[in-house]
Amino acid sequence: MILDRSRSYRGLAARLSRTAVLLGARILALAIAALGAGTAHAEPVRIGVSERMAAAPLHVAANRGYFEREGLEVVLTVVADGDALVEGLAEKRFDLATLGTNRLLQANATGLDLRGAYVLARSGTADALVADGDIADTRRLRGRRVAVVPDSPGDLLLRWALQRKGRRLANVEVVPLGGDAAVRALLDGDVDAAALHGLDLGAFAEDATAEGTTTARFRTLATAADTPGLVDDLLVGAEASLDTGKTVTKGVVRAIDRAIGWMRRHPEETRALLGNVDVDADTGMTRKARGVALAGALRGTAFLDVAENMDLLRGEFQKAFSRMSEVLDAGGVERAREIPSANRFLALSALRQVAAGR
Repeated sequence: MILDRSRSYRGLAARLSRTAVLLGARILALAIAALGAGTAHAEPVRIGVSERMAAAPLHVAANRGYFEREGLEVVLTVVADGDALVEGLAEKRFDLATLGTNRLLQANATGLDLRGAYVLARSGTADALVADGDIADTRRLRGRRVAVVPDSPGDLLLRWALQRKGRRLANVEVVPLGGDAAVRALLDGDVDAAALHGLDLGAFAEDATAEGTTTARFRTLATAADTPGLVDDLLVGAEASLDTGKTVTKGVVRAIDRAIGWMRRHPEETRALLGNVDVDADTGMTRKARGVALAGALRGTAFLDVAENMDLLRGEFQKAFSRMSEVLDAGGVERAREIPSANRFLALSALRQVAAGR
């Protein structure tokens, strides 16, 4: 029997060629899968967020899919209490959290090694001290009942507003209320003043005048805009976690940076998106009133992208941090007596690498 070897060889070559193609495709698929596995974070990134406006870019990033673009599965947990955020970090229930600079300093005074990785926002008119109309300035708060959440950014604002008029927190009767409860207490006359933030200020917006005070019933005694940088909000994590999870932190920073860019280009869509985020208590506001309050809160908050972070952290942040520290020190808050260096409380490696395009 004579074999047609040329045909056999051609058939074998064809089969080998097809096998090589299939094998190559298989290897390519495995390589792509391996690459994806290398860039994706295996475990969800757990971020505790406050009800402050500074958390807005995180909500936008989650809604717009910016975390997924970075290969991250992010779980946002809204927490109303700053102490609960600190505890969540200490107990490793959160990988990252949003926290005011004053709370970061106070947490470190208790022995926790928490560090700021990114300045999310600087508050302006989004934090305000609102009082009964017969109280002309903070000197007249002496002996009065003031609603404020202890150790909150509102607490810091109240301390500063009192100090600049020669008063101290001990000169007022602190009523530990915040949010909707503080608004209702002020409206009902149960307190004489309240340190309020964000949407809570919407209850008093309709009476606002061009001078920034209200009609005879209520007036604004002070806002964070009176001393820029006093009230800053950071993205914070445990120092060890930030070191070991630098790749994750870089992904979160890039997602936030992208979210802030989108917010600036799409202000109306931002308000609509955040208006559907259930981050606060039921204030009894109509949808229209909530929209007006949200617009005012966003205008009163300066969100910072990566480039602005780098500019701020070159020096201005240290000045603001020192000012904040001095306010706490004058109020008798326990901490080291010397004015601390802001760099001691920051871990900026991830931010710097993102800024450098890495």
